[in-house]
Amino acid sequence: MGLVQTLTLARVLSPEWFSLFILVGAIGYSLWLCDLGPPRSCSSSCAQRIWPLRPTEAPRRGPRP
Repeated sequence: MGLVQTLTLARVLSPEWFSLFILVGAIGYSLWLCDLGPPRSCSSSCAQRIWPLRPTEAPRRGPRP
């Protein structure tokens, strides 16, 4: 889908506007990779291995004498 859109816009837009389209797309893709992409999924899967999935229960105390 993105390839068809790029090829269509390359024929329709002037070179200045097309370069702006490519620049905005590259920035958006880079932000996706840095924030929502594979690094986030890797860090969340590592975090699940380090920390337990459920919080530990507080130790129970007996009745006061």
